Amino acid sequence: MAVIIRSPGNKTFSFGYPCVQAIVDHYLSMYPEPLANTYIMQQFLENFPNIEPGSLNAEYTVVNEGLLFYRQQSEVLTKTERVAEDEQRYKRSLRIMNNEDLNSFERDLIKLHGIVAQQSQELQQRQVKVMQYNNAMGAVWGFH
Repeated sequence: MAVIIRSPGNKTFSFGYPCVQAIVDHYLSMYPEPLANTYIMQQFLENFPNIEPGSLNAEYTVVNEGLLFYRQQSEVLTKTERVAEDEQRYKRSLRIMNNEDLNSFERDLIKLHGIVAQQSQELQQRQVKVMQYNNAMGAVWGFH
């Protein structure tokens, strides 16, 4: 696939995979008819007289890599902003709470910790039972 466009500012941009020149060469080799090749090349040269596909593809690659870099930076900033907002919201809620609310919150966290620990232990026990069952079935069917 190859794309060649001219911007409103009269700059020419191209993109091709693996590169524009390879696409043009492949297309021209598929249609060896001289009139078709001549017409296509004539149209190409008229529309893009000073174009060098390899350099445009390299320019596109640089611009695209820059865009990807800034997009990644934006995502990192967005995540950082979310963490900061969450931290501020948490701090505000702690300032609003009185001692009784904070003590109740602490008790709830301790209960939640116990529930999570219990659930984790039950899951581990189930996993051990499943592994034992699989080993026993493998032995019965001769997979070991």
